Amino acid sequence: MSARATRTAVGPVLRDALPARPLRTTRARAGRLARAGRLARAGRLARAGRLVVALLALALLGGAPAASAASSPSPTSSPSQTPSPSASGTAGSADDGAAASPRAKVEVTAVTPQVLRPDDELVVRATLRNTGERDLAEPRAVLRISRFLLSTRSTLDQWADADTDAAAGTSVGQPVALPGPLVPGAEAEVELRVPASALRLSGAAEAWGPRGISVELTDAGRRQGLDRTFVLWLPTEQVTSTRVSVAVPFTGSTVGPAQAAAASAGVLAAGATGTPSAGGTDGAQGAPDGNTTGDTTGDTAQATPGGDGSVGPGGTPATDRAVTALSPGTVDRLDRLVRATGDRPEVAWVVDPAVLAALAGATQPGTGTGTPGGAEPTQPPEDTDTAREQPVDVARARALALGLSIAAPGRDVFALPYLDPDLAALAHAEALDVTATATTLAATTPMPLLGTTPRTDLAWPADPVPDKATVALGALVGRGVVVVGGDGLAPQDLSYTPTGRATVPTTAGPVAALVAEPTLTGLLVDPVAATPATAAQRMLAETAVVTKERPNDTRHVLLAPGRGWDPDVAFARAQLEALANAPWVAMTPVSTLIGSVDPGVDRTSLPARSVDERELAPGAITDLRTARARLASLSSAVPDPAALIGDADVRVLSPLAVAWRSEPAGRADVVREVVDALGSRQGAVSVLPGSQLNVISEQGTFPIGLRNDLDQDVTVQVALAPESRLLVVDGTRTVTVPAESEIQARIPYEAIGSADVRVEVTLLAPDGAPLTAPSAFTVRVNADWENVGTAVLAGLLGVLLVIGIIRTIRRGQTARRGASAEELAELAEAPEDAAPHERAPEETR
Repeated sequence: MSARATRTAVGPVLRDALPARPLRTTRARAGRLARAGRLARAGRLARAGRLVVALLALALLGGAPAASAASSPSPTSSPSQTPSPSASGTAGSADDGAAASPRAKVEVTAVTPQVLRPDDELVVRATLRNTGERDLAEPRAVLRISRFLLSTRSTLDQWADADTDAAAGTSVGQPVALPGPLVPGAEAEVELRVPASALRLSGAAEAWGPRGISVELTDAGRRQGLDRTFVLWLPTEQVTSTRVSVAVPFTGSTVGPAQAAAASAGVLAAGATGTPSAGGTDGAQGAPDGNTTGDTTGDTAQATPGGDGSVGPGGTPATDRAVTALSPGTVDRLDRLVRATGDRPEVAWVVDPAVLAALAGATQPGTGTGTPGGAEPTQPPEDTDTAREQPVDVARARALALGLSIAAPGRDVFALPYLDPDLAALAHAEALDVTATATTLAATTPMPLLGTTPRTDLAWPADPVPDKATVALGALVGRGVVVVGGDGLAPQDLSYTPTGRATVPTTAGPVAALVAEPTLTGLLVDPVAATPATAAQRMLAETAVVTKERPNDTRHVLLAPGRGWDPDVAFARAQLEALANAPWVAMTPVSTLIGSVDPGVDRTSLPARSVDERELAPGAITDLRTARARLASLSSAVPDPAALIGDADVRVLSPLAVAWRSEPAGRADVVREVVDALGSRQGAVSVLPGSQLNVISEQGTFPIGLRNDLDQDVTVQVALAPESRLLVVDGTRTVTVPAESEIQARIPYEAIGSADVRVEVTLLAPDGAPLTAPSAFTVRVNADWENVGTAVLAGLLGVLLVIGIIRTIRRGQTARRGASAEELAELAEAPEDAAPHERAPEETR
C-alpha cells in the first residue's frame, strides 16, 4: 500500500482521537475535503500519461479493504433478497465518486448489551436496504466506534446529527460481507460482533459513559449508507443513580354536553362495583405485547374479549351511552398509552375522571355489542353540531377498560378536574366556582377501574408554561402541585441538570412545581432515532450524561409528555425498559418527587398573566356561569333540587375542556347549546301573559297567572313593581304552583289615584334570587270610582225611599176618603190582626 493510501486509511482514526468539533465546523471541513478531491481527480483524468497511476491508486484505496473483507467470510449475515418498497432518508456517499452510485439505508435494530461491561461481547444487528436504482455488487457491513467519551449533551447531538459522509469512528471487529449483490429494493439483516476488550476503551471508573458507534454499508469500499447510535460503556459499578419519574396524561378528545352527561350517568348506572366484568379478561391479557384491544397494530383489528368477538347480549341504555363519550380515535390512542406504559408501574397516570367514567360503563356485564359479532355498534347521543360521525366500538372500549384495570394497581394515579377543564381560561375569567365544581366531581366520581383512590392535588395546565394566575387558581381548589413544561422555571446560570422540583409563590400560597426535563421528555414524545433500539440507546446516553454532570449527587428528573401524546408503542416500551434496567437510573414514583425538597436553584419566574388566544373567552364562561347560577336558584324552590339540576354541572364543563382549544368554532356552538338548555329548564316556571287590568277600588287584589311545566311543585315569591306611586304593592306573595299546572295568584294592592300604571312582575326563589326576567302589564287605576258609585247608589236609594213614603201616604188617604162617621168608628174598633176577609167589604175594596 502506498504512503498516500496509508495516510488515507489512518486519517479517520486520527480524527476520532481528537475532541469533537462543532457540527458546523465538521460539515465545512467535509465540504473542503470534497472540493479538494474533485480537483485532484479532475487533474488526474486530464493527464492521460498518469491514467494508469490513477487507476492503481483507486484500486489500492477501494480494493484493499475489499480483499481483506473477502478473505474473512462471516457466518453472521442473513441477507433477504426480497424486494421491498424504497424508503426515504437515503444515506449520503462517502466521497464524490459515490454520488452516482446506488445508495442504501441502514437501520440499527439491536444493540446487545445496552450497557457494555469489560467482559461482554458487543453485538449489533442492523437492516441494510438498497434504496437506489443499481445493484450493490459487493455489499459489506462495518461496525465503527468513536472512542471519545461523549460527556455533554451537545456532543451527543453532534454525533447523532452528523451527516452520513462525516467521520463515523474506527472500524472494529470483522466486516460482514453479504453473500451476493444487494439488488434495488432488497434488504438484508446482518449481525456484527466484537469483544469489549477489542474496543480498547479505558477501564478507569471515570471513563464510563456513552460512545458513538455506527454501522456502515459499503460497496467496493465506498460508503453507501450509515446509521449512528450509542453504546454505554460501564467499566465500574460504582455510579450514583439519577432518579427518573414519568407522568403520562390520560385525557380524551372533544366531548359534547350530551356525551359528557351520558358518561356521567353511565358510571353511576354501573354501580361502581370496583370489579370489571371478567368476560373480556382473556382478550386483554392474551395479546403477547400487552395490546389491550387484541390488535397487534393498535389501529385496525377488533377486540375479541369473549373469544368470539361479542361482548354481551345488550346493555343498559345508560352504560351503552356512556361509551359514546369516547371517540374511536381516543380509544385507540388510550390503548397505545396502556400498552406503552402498562407494564411499568413506576409511570404515573394522570387521568381525566370523565374518561374512566365512560370506560366504566363498558366493563359491566352485557354492555353493548361490538362490531366483530355482527351487531351494530353503539351510536352516540345526538348533540347539536357535536355528534360523532363514527359509531363507538364498545368491544374495543371494553377491552381497553379491562387492560387499564389490570395495569392500574400499584402505580401513582392522579385525577384531573372532571372533563379536564382549561384552568387558564377559568383563571382569567375568575371562575373559582366552576373550578371547584370540576374538582369536587373528580373527587366524588367512582373510578372502579383503578382499584384505588387517585390523588386530586395535582394540576396540569394546558400551557406548558402556565401563568401564576392559573397556578393560584389550582391552589385555591386544593391542587397544590402543578406540572410545568417547556422552558418554564428554567435554571439560570447552571452547568448541570437540577432536580425537577421548584416552588412557585402565588396569592394562594406556595405551590410545588414539578418541572419536566425538556430534552428527555422530547425524546420520549418524538424519538429522533430510526428504530426502537437506537431510541433506547439515545435515552440511555442522555441520562448517563445527566448523571455524570454531578457524579456524586443524586438528582431527580421528570419526563412529562403533554396531552394527546400518541406513542409509538415499540419505541416507548424500548425507552422505558432501558431506563428501568440502567444502573445509573432509578425509576421512581412521581409522589416521591412531590415530597422531595426544593433544591433552591435560581430559576426564571412564571409570568404573572399570559392569555392564549385559544382559550375560551371570559364572556362565554360568564354566560355558562350565569345559566348555571339561575338553575341553582330555581332548584331551591323545589322539593328535590338534585333531580332538577341533574347533569347541569357536567354540561357546563363540557365546552371548557382543554381539547376544545383546537376547535374554537365547535366550542362556541356547544356554549350556546348549554346555555339554551339550562335556560329551558329555568323557563319551565313562568308568568302567563295577561291583558290590561282595571282597578276601581282603593284596596283589593288582582290576579297574576303562573305556569309550572316541571314535574314537581315549585314555591316562588311573586314580586310586583309598579312604576307609579298611585298603585302600591307591599312586599311579595309566596305561592306554590303544583307540578305541570297553571294557577292564578291574588296579589293585594292599594290605589291612591287614577292613572294607567305599568307594573313589572318577577318570580323570585325563596332566597330572593330572580327566577324569571321581569314581565310587564298595564293596570288602569280609577280609585275614586268606588266613592262616586257609592254616592250615586245612596242617592238613588234615598229617592226611592222618599217615593215609597209618599206613595204610602197617598194610598192611606185614598182608603178613608168619603167614609161616614159610623164606618170610621167600625174601622177603629176592628182588631188590628184581623184578616182581610173578616173586615167589612168596604175596607177591602
